Amino acid sequence: MDPDACFLRIVDALRALAGQAVKHGVIIGLETSTPATSGRGGDGARLAALDHPNLKVVWDPANAVVAGEKAVPDGYGTLPVSAH
Repeated sequence: MDPDACFLRIVDALRALAGQAVKHGVIIGLETSTPATSGRGGDGARLAALDHPNLKVVWDPANAVVAGEKAVPDGYGTLPVSAH
């Protein structure tokens, strides 16, 4: 699966999911991993750009390594800083 080819569909589905999470008072933790995303830090940053209080991205450095990224500092450096 090519994450870039289906990214907009993933974003639409996650927005809908986050809307449902609000109704149920839960926070969704979405781990970046293959095949939906590649697991790289930049993928986590792209998904975090959804910026919804009921959807948080969980970046797993092991998935970044499997995706061929040098997890630290390269992948980690692309992630947004969160106060939450």
